[in-house]
Amino acid sequence: MKKRLERALDALEKKGPGPGEDEIDRILAGMREELIDARARVKGLEDEARTLERKLQRAPADSEAAATIRKKLEGVTAVLAETRAESAELTRRFREAIGQRDALAIRSRTARTSEDLREGMSGPSRTFDRLAEKVEDAERLTRAERELDADLGGGPAGGADLPPEVAAAERQRHSDALLEELKRRMGVGEAGEADAAGSAGGDASGGGPESGGEATREDPAD
Repeated sequence: MKKRLERALDALEKKGPGPGEDEIDRILAGMREELIDARARVKGLEDEARTLERKLQRAPADSEAAATIRKKLEGVTAVLAETRAESAELTRRFREAIGQRDALAIRSRTARTSEDLREGMSGPSRTFDRLAEKVEDAERLTRAERELDADLGGGPAGGADLPPEVAAAERQRHSDALLEELKRRMGVGEAGEADAAGSAGGDASGGGPESGGEATREDPAD
């Protein structure tokens, strides 16, 4: 259980284009199932320990049966203590992950947006090597996170005086608006190049008819 918990937490805390929102929810659902299973095991071990205690009370004090029951009870008690500790740790980490869910989802959406925009603008002839791409993506993500933190911390999106559901809606609205702004800013270069190419093409195609028009106007004069 500890290994599964650590893998889930590593996936949740992964930076950059890590798990998407659906994957985050699946991880949280898996952690919840682990927590339910751990608590069920605690209950089962508690029942087993109580049963052994009753048997030990009925068995003759110095008998072989009492020694066997006592040894088994010690083993069950040790496993029970360990399982209780694991359950408490899993509960703590699960609550922590639930509290971070919104921030993780925003980080994931921001990372995927940066990645998609970079792929769309680069085209088949991109010349950036993998290191440059990683640096560029990290810089974009860092800027977006800083803008998001400033935006959410500076207004009602922080949710300090709002009901939880209203604060959550405000956070969602602000984060979506910020991502749209990020898309717009990152698309300026590509759009500008397209406009420039269109203008150049228009000038080139327009030159012919214009010259022809001037020649046509000169014909009557001849």
